[in-house]
Parts: sequence; structure tokens; C-alpha cells
Amino acid sequence: MGAVLSKYGEYFLTLMALGLLFGPVICYLISGWVARRREILGSFVPETIKLYFNIFYFADFGDSQNPQDDFRNLYDWRYVRQHFGIPSVCLFATSIFFLAFASSTIFGWLRGEAAPESDPVAIAVAAIAGAYMWVLYDLIRRAQQRDLHPPNLLRASFRLIVAAPLGYAIGALLDKSAAVPVAVLLGAFPTKTLFTIARRIASSRLSLGDPRREPAHELELLQGVERAQAERFEDEGVVTILQLAYSDPIDLTIRTNFSFSYVVDCCSQGLAWLYFQQDLAKMRRFGLRGGQEIYNLISEIEGDYGDELQKQAEKCRNLAAADLKMDPQALERSMREVAGDPYTEFLCEVWCASPTNDKSKK
Repeated sequence: MGAVLSKYGEYFLTLMALGLLFGPVICYLISGWVARRREILGSFVPETIKLYFNIFYFADFGDSQNPQDDFRNLYDWRYVRQHFGIPSVCLFATSIFFLAFASSTIFGWLRGEAAPESDPVAIAVAAIAGAYMWVLYDLIRRAQQRDLHPPNLLRASFRLIVAAPLGYAIGALLDKSAAVPVAVLLGAFPTKTLFTIARRIASSRLSLGDPRREPAHELELLQGVERAQAERFEDEGVVTILQLAYSDPIDLTIRTNFSFSYVVDCCSQGLAWLYFQQDLAKMRRFGLRGGQEIYNLISEIEGDYGDELQKQAEKCRNLAAADLKMDPQALERSMREVAGDPYTEFLCEVWCASPTNDKSKK
């Protein structure tokens, strides 16, 4: 057995590592993708889908007679499993190359063909091992949360490719005895964090300015959006509040794996933020935390729900104006702009039409 492992161990190690890497991907494509598809398609009634088509796909489905079938076809066209094909091939080719290189090097050390202490390849192997740990952990986590998308596989390939260069670059700045351990430990950091570390080191060494100054995520200014959520939105190309306010909430729900209610609430806050910015935090005390709530207040001011609610709404407007040191009519003007935005109206209508929400909110 020992002779077999000595001769073929590197192949076994490569295949085992490759199987572990693709295990989460295969499990997701077999069961996770199906469960996620069923969850999304079952979340919207025909009325909700029609409203969605009228805002985002009017040219294609504005007169849809079978909205649920059209929505299912649209989902399968945009998020079909075949989209994982090319990214999976890229990850397979990248991982088998680097894993085979690392395995053969490790067994070469075990056979006494080279000494890891003096072999400069040790840094590359350590960096690849660290990158593999992060990629495997990330894929397992995403498969478990049903949050795996084709770009995640491309990022995994990228992480394996840049592992060795980053390991060499950072290790060259450290004591020789610490280079290999640090190269492995870099695997504990997300790819974005690694580039932040690299930028800070480069800025410090080249005197390019304060390496610790990093721009804050603008989305964190919204209630309920912390760094993790902001980075998840950023992964899908949504970096500013303006982008979020006018994003397709259903598409964003699918791509981020956030709940539909959460995405709608974030978009609603974004629409109000465009007009009130920092003052929106003060308006929350009066129940005006986003576009949906402002839409409701304007409807009550217009008397859509009776005289009593109209008086209460006007009082709320006046109190909010006093707190913001604004003229009540000026504040109402801004609120009407928010309430009259077609995207605000869509969010209110789609929220009330959703089977998972209380229809009495409107």
C-alpha cells in the first residue's frame, strides 16, 4: 500500500481535491438550482408578474396572456443551468493544473527529491493550498445557501491563478522563514480583501498616499444594509444608491439570493434617499423610511382613505417638516416626487400583490 501511495499518491490527491471542489457545484446543479427555481417561480402571482412585465419587459411581454408561463420561460432563458458550462470547464482546467502541480511537488518532497525549506516553489504550493481552501469553503457555503452563480466559478478560477503571484509578492516583503506560512494563511481572506492588502502594501512601499483609507460602501447608508449585504450587491454591479433605486428587484433577488421583501425594501429606501439623503434617517421617526411609506402618506393626504387619516397624515407631514426645518409644502412637494415615481408605484403595487405580504399595507 505504501509503495502504491508513493508511486500514485499524487494522482489520488489530485483527484480527491478535484472531487471535493466540484462536489458542491454538482450538488447545487442537481438539487439546489431546482429548489431555488421553484422558490422564485412560486413567489409571484399573475398580477405581480403582469406589473413586473409592464415596468421592465413591456416590449416583450406587455400584452402577455399567460404571465406565469412567460415568466417561467424568461427565468429559464436567463438562469438556465447550461450557463454553468463554460465557467465549469474553466474551473476544471485551472484547478486540475494547479492541483496536479501542488500534488506532484508535495510527493516530490516526501520522496526526498527536494527540500521544501530551500525550494522557492514552496511559496507557490503554499499559496495554491491557501487559495484552494478558500475556494472550497466558498463553494460549499454558496451551494448550501443556494447562492451559486456562474461568475462564482470564474472568480474561483481567478483566485487559483493569482494565488502564486500574490504569495510571491507578499512573501518577498516578509522574513524568509515566514513566507510559506503567510502564503497559506492568505487563503483565509476573500479575494477582494487580498487585493486590499496588496494595495495597502504597495501604497506604503511606493509612498502613494494613505494605504488605510478605503472608500466606504455608499449602500451602507441605508437601514438594514451592512458591509456584507453591500458587498453582495456590489458583486452584482450595484454600487450606488441610485443604481439600487432603479434596479430590477426580481432580477436582483435571483442574483443576490436575498429575499424579495428585503430587496424591495432596499429599493424603496433608495428611491427616498435620492431626494432626502441624510434627512431620511430623521424621517424614519415619523414612519417615512422609504418610497413605499411616502407613497402611503401622500395617498392619505389626498383623502383616499378618509378624513381622519387625512388629518393624521397632514399632522405627520407638519411634524416631519418642523424636525427637518423645512416648509411643510416644500416637504410635501419632494414627497410627491418620490410617490409619483413609476418605480415607487411599482414597488407599492407589487408588494400588495405578493402572496407573501399583507395586502392591507397599501
